Amino acid sequence: MVMAWRSTMRLPRAPSRPSAKAVGASCSGTRSSAAMPDSAATRSSGAMVDCCIWRAPAAAAARGGTFEPAARWLPWALRSQFSARTDLLAVRLALEQIALDEQPRGVNLATDSLGDSGFLVGLRSLIAAHGQAARALWLEVGERAAIEQLPVLRDLGQQLRPLGVQLGLEHAGERLARIERLYEAGLDYVKLDGALVSGVALDGARADFVRGLVWTLHGLEIRVLAEGVVDAADARSLWACGLDGITGPWASAQPLR
Repeated sequence: MVMAWRSTMRLPRAPSRPSAKAVGASCSGTRSSAAMPDSAATRSSGAMVDCCIWRAPAAAAARGGTFEPAARWLPWALRSQFSARTDLLAVRLALEQIALDEQPRGVNLATDSLGDSGFLVGLRSLIAAHGQAARALWLEVGERAAIEQLPVLRDLGQQLRPLGVQLGLEHAGERLARIERLYEAGLDYVKLDGALVSGVALDGARADFVRGLVWTLHGLEIRVLAEGVVDAADARSLWACGLDGITGPWASAQPLR
C-alpha cells in the first residue's frame, strides 16, 4: 500500500528507510489492519510513502507457523477475550523486527484490549524494554476507543509519548467532531474514514465538513490523513481541504519518485 503525503509536511522520521515489511501478517487490508507511514520520495503533489498494512497472527506464527489473515482468527480472539494478549504479541513481534532491521511498523490495537486492566501496564513495560526500537513503532485504535474509552486512551498517550511511539486514530467519521476533550488523547494523527471522504469533490457540504475537521485537528497539532481514496478529483479536493496524507487505490497508483 502507498500513502501520499503533502510535500510541505514534516515527516515523522527524518531518515528515509526502505519499505516496511509485514511481520507475521497478511497485507489484505482487512478491518483489523493498521497503516503506518515509512520511507518517502518527494512529488509535486506530495511525498509518496510506502506503507505496511498488517496485523500479527496467532501465537503459532511466532513459532514459525503459517501466517493467517486477521479475518480468520480475530473474531475468535475477540469472542474468547484474548484480544489483549494477541495485541501484546503483535507489539512484541513488531518491536523485535524493528530491532533487527530498523524499519518502522504499525499495529492496530483492538478497542476491547483497552478495557483489559493489565493491558496498558503490559504494553508500556514491553515497549520500554525495547528502547530505541519503540521510536519506530506506530499504534492505532479505532474511533470507538475515543468515544467510549477516552480516559484510557488519554492514559495510553501519556505513557507512550515519552517513549517515542506514534499514536493514531483510524476510521474516524462524523462522530469525531462530537468527541469532547479530544485534545487529552495525545494523538499524533487521525485517519478519516473512506466513507466520509468519498465523493468530497462533488459535495460542497462534505468538503466544508472535512475542512472544518482538518482545521480543528491541526489546531490540536494532530496530522490528518484520508483512508481509501479512489478518485483523483477527490484527492485534489482533499489536498485543498488541507489534509496531510492520503491512502487508498489513488495513492497506490501514483509513481514513486
